Amino acid sequence: MIDLHGRGYANDANALPLVIAQIETPDGLEHLDDIAAVEGIDVLLFGPDDMKLRMGLPMDLQLHAPELASVAHRVVEACRKNLKAAMTVATALEALAFALDAGFLVVAVGGDAGLLKRASIETINMISAARSRSAHCQ
Repeated sequence: MIDLHGRGYANDANALPLVIAQIETPDGLEHLDDIAAVEGIDVLLFGPDDMKLRMGLPMDLQLHAPELASVAHRVVEACRKNLKAAMTVATALEALAFALDAGFLVVAVGGDAGLLKRASIETINMISAARSRSAHCQ
């Protein structure tokens, strides 16, 4: 959001609020239409991992698996009916393709833990490479 609106976004954050309601429990799913109809909510974020936990589904179940895909489609449909953007998380190729085909307009393609791990590995590799090239470290 900061880069989209320029580095001064933080100075005017209240001018462009974005309200995201998370749908990640069976209770949230039960009240999906009511939540989607709330004025001022811009986005419904379907949290597949939290939903899997609360539905007793295996954590390695992919977003496109029938048990989860049906929930995802319900979220997208509620968004369409209420003129909201549908958002989800998809960190695998198949899940991302499903999310796009299902109609999610916003897809987070990485989670904080995975992104932090990859960034840490890249940083460690960069430091190691710099140390091996540096005359001071030899």
